[in-house]
Amino acid sequence: MSKRLFYSTTSGLTMDNVLLETISGRIHPGLAEPPILSSRGKPWNGFHVKEHGPTEAEVHEVMLLKHVICLQISKPAEIEWQGDGRFVNKSIEPGQISIYPANKLHSGAFRHAGGHIAVFLEPEFLAQAMDKGVATGQVELRWEHGVDSPALRELVLLLHAEARQSNAPDGHYATAIARLIAMHLVQHYSVKVTGSAKQGGLSPTRMRKVMDYIEQRVGEQLSLSELAAAAGLSVFHFSRVFRQSTGMSPFQYVMKCRIGQAKKLLLEPDARIGDIALECGFCDQAHLTRHFKRLAGVTPAVFVRSLGHRNISR
Repeated sequence: MSKRLFYSTTSGLTMDNVLLETISGRIHPGLAEPPILSSRGKPWNGFHVKEHGPTEAEVHEVMLLKHVICLQISKPAEIEWQGDGRFVNKSIEPGQISIYPANKLHSGAFRHAGGHIAVFLEPEFLAQAMDKGVATGQVELRWEHGVDSPALRELVLLLHAEARQSNAPDGHYATAIARLIAMHLVQHYSVKVTGSAKQGGLSPTRMRKVMDYIEQRVGEQLSLSELAAAAGLSVFHFSRVFRQSTGMSPFQYVMKCRIGQAKKLLLEPDARIGDIALECGFCDQAHLTRHFKRLAGVTPAVFVRSLGHRNISR
């Protein structure tokens, strides 16, 4: 299962853009094959649904930007998955559900010999279910691979049926179904994050080693495993304690450092945005500009002009 079938795009975040490659920083829809069915164009907010036929894909150190609930509907799916310190090699049977939480690092290879339905929930949409007293405290969804859940299966099929309707006047019924899915996930497939779990972090010595490692290689394609090795920790433990120490993921910190380096280089004589993008570890000028504007609030060109410097070359 070595085939890698993904779009590669630097466009902004849209309904279809659900996958973040933490090594390259690219955001894209995920599967390259067009879906058999999509809820695109429906008056739905915070969720959508797709149906795919046979697909095959491989990912390495990625994060989903939305929670994904996947229902296998025909023929088994074979998966090899790694995340949260676990490895799963399993066959997912038709009718079984898999749950993939947002904003959690994982790698894997997936081969769907048949079709599957995927429901995508925005993290904010799921949070609404938490705020309604369904669960107390801060909760996170669990990874699940091929579980039997008749209730969740029927809810996914109901939402899929709504996506097929061409004459639905509004999204009220679909929204009600999606809320039930969110509430069911929180009630049955979540874990509570206690205050004690958030305490701790990297020691000053280890933090300094990681920061020095990133600073010296800010223009390279750094992987989470490399950063964890620099700290002398496992990938699973490192990703958790790094966030506790800095308030951000390792990927977010690396991106912040890259933008900081880009700001310095932009002020040098004869600076060229395209060259700086490559030197700072971005795929191209558009990739740099998108992240620069997201973190700095302006484009690189506007940043330079705001400091009284001459126009820079592209």
